[in-house]
Amino acid sequence: MLLRKEEHRNVILLDGFPRSPEQERWARSGLALQEGKGEFPDGVVYFSCAKEVLKETYVARKRGMDDGSLFEKRFEQHERECRGVVKVYRGKGVLVKVSFRGFCE
Repeated sequence: MLLRKEEHRNVILLDGFPRSPEQERWARSGLALQEGKGEFPDGVVYFSCAKEVLKETYVARKRGMDDGSLFEKRFEQHERECRGVVKVYRGKGVLVKVSFRGFCE
């Protein structure tokens, strides 16, 4: 859902979108239609976590067919798709990277 900036000041949205440069351009064009220009967000939070920690958590949740090989496939897809989006936001100076070393129980 896209929000009008003038109606929703101080909005924070945490979501896994966009995941590709194409989705980023689409989202920005939607904002442009609403606001009359193609603005970038004021800030983008990028959560980063070690692959080993992600894999351990992914496999441990035991949902459906979650296993190590499926994790590898999904992780590589995520890295490939998100790389361009991260580059766009980093280049605009709006990317804030938050690194995780592990998870609390």
